Amino acid sequence: MQINYQQYTSEELNDVICNVDRDKYPERYQEALKLLESRKPLGSKSHNDLNSDEHSFWFPKRSTKGKIISSCILFLVIAGCLFYGVFPWRDRVITFEDEPYLFLTIIVFLLIVGIAQLFTIKSKVRKGGSET
Repeated sequence: MQINYQQYTSEELNDVICNVDRDKYPERYQEALKLLESRKPLGSKSHNDLNSDEHSFWFPKRSTKGKIISSCILFLVIAGCLFYGVFPWRDRVITFEDEPYLFLTIIVFLLIVGIAQLFTIKSKVRKGGSET
């Protein structure tokens, strides 16, 4: 059975591209992808470019400002946990006095996550600038 993708909207074509079984129906995938590409204006990114590791629907690229804000919030949570000596966990509270190794492991893990997130920020360096 031949499917007429010409009548599909761009949103419906995106849905087909994301949900079609590529191994079972490669011709359907290619046809939908070709139609969607032909509808996009020149200079816009293709569907394959948007699904690369850097940009995807499930893991969108976050801005530098968002990374800094979320890292600061994480560091404030860590500071509060260290100040009060407690870490809320599901239906109980982990305290430094009762479980010091677990408490410190969680704190170190959160620090590593926050620092690693800050290391993913790319600096914008001006090229060709001269100091006068």
